[in-house]
Amino acid sequence: AIVIASLAIHGVCYVCFFVVSYIYTNSVATPDIRASAQALITFVLIGAGMFMGSMFAGWIKQHYTSGQTVDYTKVFLVPFALTMLCAVAFFLAFRDRRATLRPELEGEAG
Repeated sequence: AIVIASLAIHGVCYVCFFVVSYIYTNSVATPDIRASAQALITFVLIGAGMFMGSMFAGWIKQHYTSGQTVDYTKVFLVPFALTMLCAVAFFLAFRDRRATLRPELEGEAG
């Protein structure tokens, strides 16, 4: 039951992350570069990010494998710690620039 619940939560978070990243990119990119910005974020998230993530996950699993035994607690603590670090960095460093860009973007809306 806990596996199904965790997979459901992961799916919701996964979808929200991708949807929000595209919405934010769409809102800060000017109309002339909007398609390129969407293509870049797709490449970074779905292409390079997933490739590098799977390589890193394989390395972490190999690092915590002794013989035939994998210490999955430590394997899953690595992405947890990285996620917490990224969340803290995000909350400390992120500034929504749309408020300062709003007068420029309103003229392009029509």
